[in-house]
Amino acid sequence: METEPDRCATMPRPHFTETMARALLAELDARIRARHYGDYHALSEWLRGEGVQVSKSQLGLHGKRLREADQRIRVDPDLEAANKRFQVAALEFELARVELIGAIERRRAQLALPESLEALPPT
Repeated sequence: METEPDRCATMPRPHFTETMARALLAELDARIRARHYGDYHALSEWLRGEGVQVSKSQLGLHGKRLREADQRIRVDPDLEAANKRFQVAALEFELARVELIGAIERRRAQLALPESLEALPPT
């Protein structure tokens, strides 16, 4: 009598990144980028210390895919300019806010107003 093969034995193993915690994968990607998509031997040793068994070739393939994905991401020059304008406007707003607070404090001192309404005499 012929038996059906075990489904688990015929299914491919999941890619090592599919079994990793997201935080660990994010850390791996950051380390790959910091090493300019290289030094996979050291990265495999680090991962082994984290309990992840992976070969240098698997890491190299992951690094290659990560580099290709990173190269596809382009910053839109218009978006970058808008971001710089936003940052300048935010700094200008903060400066205006600080100046307004100073003006209020100076006016309060001129009028000899108390710091809070609780200090006013009852009417």
